[in-house]
Amino acid sequence: MRRALAVVWMVAGGWSGCWSEPVHPTVAPGAAAGPPATPACTPQLTVVTEPEFRKRIVLAGSELRIAVDSDDGKTDGATVVYPETASSVLFSWTSWGPYGRPAGGDTLYRVDCASKALTVVARVAGADFGHSARTRDGRTIYYSAIGGVWGLDLATRTQHRVTPSVTLATCGDREVPTDDAGSAAPWIALSAVRQLIDDDATLIYEDGDNCGFEGDWDSTVHYVDHPERTGGTPYTPRPVGPVVADAGGALYAVMDAVVWRSADRGDHWQRAALPGGGGDAPTEVVADDQHPGYLAALTTVPGDPFRLAQRFAVTRDGGRTWTVLPSPPLAATEHVDIGLGDGSLDQLRVWGSQVVANGSLDDAAWQWGGDPADWQLLDPTPPRPAAAPPSPVLAGIRFAASPHGLLRYRPGNSKPTRVFPQ
Repeated sequence: MRRALAVVWMVAGGWSGCWSEPVHPTVAPGAAAGPPATPACTPQLTVVTEPEFRKRIVLAGSELRIAVDSDDGKTDGATVVYPETASSVLFSWTSWGPYGRPAGGDTLYRVDCASKALTVVARVAGADFGHSARTRDGRTIYYSAIGGVWGLDLATRTQHRVTPSVTLATCGDREVPTDDAGSAAPWIALSAVRQLIDDDATLIYEDGDNCGFEGDWDSTVHYVDHPERTGGTPYTPRPVGPVVADAGGALYAVMDAVVWRSADRGDHWQRAALPGGGGDAPTEVVADDQHPGYLAALTTVPGDPFRLAQRFAVTRDGGRTWTVLPSPPLAATEHVDIGLGDGSLDQLRVWGSQVVANGSLDDAAWQWGGDPADWQLLDPTPPRPAAAPPSPVLAGIRFAASPHGLLRYRPGNSKPTRVFPQ
């Protein structure tokens, strides 16, 4: 049986029941932007199981009743509480309504912590404020809606579309949603805002629909940069690994087991692939801090889960050509590191493990002697390099690797720009 979920509002404002594209928001006076405060209070949400699987949510003295059937095993809806002033908070709650439509989330309320009164701050037909994110200055709320993500400016009372409309119009080979009578229900594209990151420079959200067994939420995670702009281009995050700068100011970033190079502080990038390809594991790269274009790289090659298949390579021309080095006598291990003993390629070091007299594995390090096969065991074993190299800074511009790309922070601006991948 498909989930049936109904919402009955017991607070001021009611439920419009309108699911058109969100336009012309109604914003109440007093919603001017300001720095967010510590929450003056937290609305108490108490769920009590009642007969016929009815549940009650109590909010600041007002009551919402949610009726769900017996096969609903998921959390009912989503609740958000945003600090507003020293005596009030903003609040919204939404439920996945009949056949996947968000119900109730079209209204953003102000809760007075002393009187427990609820007043309407904004009401937008088709909005889902329960899945939303607010900027750190308290001015803008990015909210979910049918077919996309929108931004609402509480100071100017204007809104803008953040993401393009979803154009998929069928359920494909998944279950087609039906109503209680068994008739096909309308296909609905849904978006769910998750969070703002990088000082509000990037918005994370999901796109999904109401197809599938019991209306299961089948979604795809997207990122969009500069959500304050209209019609951003969503992208799937691609992690960037270590990023380093050489002695000449060139940047090197690792993505998809490939080394990439930028000579203009992130504006343009060129592939500096190792000979023979890099495989599917992350690549480490270290830069000589004395000679421009001098680097060493480690690439893990797939194919043998029991013994390392490592490639070590060095370049002295910024990645245009590489010299592949035979591996030192590494034993089976799960973690290999590379580093430079004195910041110079002349002291390239590899950390791993070796088999000792009793047959067990012990941590070990080797230093490259300059010839391709010249690896010297270091005794005692020096400490491994830091787990994460520091973020390089060039002319006051800081670069930082992240799970969704390489970020550039310019002086005086805390909001970064994603410069790679492009």
